[in-house]
Amino acid sequence: MPLIFFVNRRGRSPRTVPTSSDVPPQDHPKYIVFEGELLKLFKKCFKCGSRKVSLTKRTVGTFLSVFQRCGACKSKETTWSSQPWLGATPAGNLLLSAAVLFAGASPSQALRMLTSMGVACISLRTFFSHQKIHLLPSVEAVWAQHITEVKLRLKADNQELVIGGDGRADSPGHSAKYGSYTAIELNANKIVDIQLVQCNEVKSSYHMELEGFKRTMATIREADLTVTKLITDRHRSLAKYVREHEPTILHMYDVWHIAKGIKKKVDKLAKKKGFEGVAEWKRSINNHVYWCASSTTDAEEDLREAKWASLCNHIVGVHRGHSALYPKCDHGRLGRRKKKWLKPGTEETTQLYQILESTSLLKDIRKMSSTAQTSSLESFHSLINQFAPKMKAYSYDGMTCRLHIAGLHYNENSDRNQAVTSKGTQMFHLSKPKFKPGEATVKPIKEAASFGYVRTLFIEAIRRCCFVVPNTAAQSKPPTMAEKYTFPEKDVLIARHRSRFNKP
Repeated sequence: MPLIFFVNRRGRSPRTVPTSSDVPPQDHPKYIVFEGELLKLFKKCFKCGSRKVSLTKRTVGTFLSVFQRCGACKSKETTWSSQPWLGATPAGNLLLSAAVLFAGASPSQALRMLTSMGVACISLRTFFSHQKIHLLPSVEAVWAQHITEVKLRLKADNQELVIGGDGRADSPGHSAKYGSYTAIELNANKIVDIQLVQCNEVKSSYHMELEGFKRTMATIREADLTVTKLITDRHRSLAKYVREHEPTILHMYDVWHIAKGIKKKVDKLAKKKGFEGVAEWKRSINNHVYWCASSTTDAEEDLREAKWASLCNHIVGVHRGHSALYPKCDHGRLGRRKKKWLKPGTEETTQLYQILESTSLLKDIRKMSSTAQTSSLESFHSLINQFAPKMKAYSYDGMTCRLHIAGLHYNENSDRNQAVTSKGTQMFHLSKPKFKPGEATVKPIKEAASFGYVRTLFIEAIRRCCFVVPNTAAQSKPPTMAEKYTFPEKDVLIARHRSRFNKP
C-alpha cells in the first residue's frame, strides 16, 4: 500500500497515512490549500514536462477538479479531483453537512465562517437537502438501534427501573412551540427515551410535559420493562395522572426543585424592610431541606415531615419538644454565633412560618426522594442547549434529530470518571459565582468527552448516500402551526405592505 509521510517542524517522528481508497472518506486527513499554491503543480505537463498547458477548473461546493491539456504533446486531458464521490455527491460536501449537524452547530454560521475565509463550500440550501435526504434518516436509524440496545441491557439485568423524568421547553416563557420529555434510568445513568411534543398536539404548552410522560411510559411498556420508582419535579398535572393511572409506581419529588421553590419565596420575603433577620437564615433553611431528605428513607414520610416542622422551633431558639417522632434537635450545644435567633410572634417570623408550614409544601416534603435525584436530567438539558439552542428555531424533524444526537452524546459519556493529574491527584475547577460574593466552590473536572457515536453516524450517512436506503425510521409528525389557517396570497401581502404608509 503506498504511503505518504508527514514530517512536522519540531522534528518528531513522521506519521504515515495510507492513501488506499479502502480508507473511509471521513478518516482521510484534510487540509486547507490555497488555490495559487495548488495550481503550481499543474504548470507543467505530467507526461512531457512542457509548460504549454491549459487548465480548466470545475467546482461543486467543496469539490474541485482540474483539467489539464498539453499543447505540445497533444496528450489527452489529465483530470485531477480533490476528493472522491459518494454516488452522485462529492464526499467533502456530505461530510461538511454531516459534521455541522453532528456537532450541533448552526449551519448558517458554520458556512458563513468558511465563506468569510474564502474557503469554497456548499450553500445553505445544499445543507438542508443533505440533512433531509441522508442525515436525518441516519440519525434516526442509529438512535433507534442504540436505544433498543439500552433497553435490552436493562431487561437482561432483570432490575426494576428507577426513572427520572423531566420536560424541557424549546424557548423561555409560556409560549413554547416544542416540549421534549426525557426519561433517564438513574441507577444506570442512561437515557431510555426522549419524546418531542408540539404544542398544537395538546391544549396548551403547559400540557406538553404530561403528554411526553404518557408517550414515554408507553414505549417503556412496549420494551417489557417495569418502572417501580419515578422522580420528577412538582408538576401537579403529572402527579395527579401518576396517582390515578400508575398506582404501582412510587412517585417522589426531586429535592433540588423543592429547595429552589422555598429559596425563591424566602428570598422575596427577606427583601422586605424590617425582615433582615430572615436573610440570615436563608442558607440554614436550604440546608435543612437536603438534611430532611438525606436523613430519612423514602418510606419514612411522617419522620421527614416531623424533622421539617422542627425548623420552625429551631429558628426561634427552641430545640426540644418538637413532636413525638422527632422530639429534639440532633445538634449539640450551640456556642456564640453571629446569626441571631428570630423572635416568636413578630411579623417576620409569622410570615416565614406561613411559607415553611404551608399545606402544599408539607405534602411535597413527605414525597421528597431520599436517594435518587434528577440532577443528571438538568445536566442533559444543559447539553441540549449545545445541540439545539433556545435562540434558534428548528423544524419538527430538525429538533427531533438534534435531541437524539444529544442523547447519543450523553449515553456515551455518562460514566466518565474524574480527571487526574500525572501524579494521580484528582482535578477540580474553582468557581467564584457572581451571585455569591466572597464565596468560592470547587467542581470535579471530568475526563475528556468521547465522540464515538459521530463515527457511527458518519458511516450510516455515507451508506445511505452511496446506496438507495429506504427511510424505515420515518415517523408521523404533527401538522405545522400555520396549517389550520388560510393566508392571503403573497402578492396581496406585498401590495398591502407597500401601500400601508402611502394612503391618501
